[in-house]
Amino acid sequence: MKAGDKMDNILILIDMQNGFINENTEDVKNRICKLLDQNLFDSVILTKYKNEPGSSVEKLLGWKKLRTELSQAIVPEIKEHANYVIEKGTYSGYNQKMKEVLEKIGNGIMPSHVFVAGLDTDSCVFATALDLFEDGIRPIVLGNYCGSSGGESYHLAALKTLERPIGRNNVVMNKKINKQDLDNIVNDLGVKEK
Repeated sequence: MKAGDKMDNILILIDMQNGFINENTEDVKNRICKLLDQNLFDSVILTKYKNEPGSSVEKLLGWKKLRTELSQAIVPEIKEHANYVIEKGTYSGYNQKMKEVLEKIGNGIMPSHVFVAGLDTDSCVFATALDLFEDGIRPIVLGNYCGSSGGESYHLAALKTLERPIGRNNVVMNKKINKQDLDNIVNDLGVKEK
């Protein structure tokens, strides 16, 4: 990629794993599958949370779920769309491996923006969006393609709270997204190529 080239539309899809799918997130999974089936994104990066013994969530919250291969497995109909899978042991998916992948996608240039969706809005989506923002990458959170295994109230509270640190215009609540919507979102935000 050289100056003036169009930046790819990159989707970072957070923790779409069996262990996070429940009655509160099943609809989100189905919406994401329909979104991915449209092939709107040039690259799809999935994160995969692994809760290792001694993790912060175990030590500080007593949470010992997502320990088995089955619970950690990414939903198959989502995984088939992945260009990359980034493993993580923290809330945020924006780690060194993610940085390397983003730089590789951009042929040595970090993206000016990425789209973010997945689970759980109130923890891993939230942390990833903040870390991207802190590193100068605009996170465009697709709110209708996020959810919380803890329920709708946590999801909505997280989206509302995210508006303040990353900007209200970076939390997008379109019910359905198509190619024109993606282009409009980027153009409306005045996203500049790096």
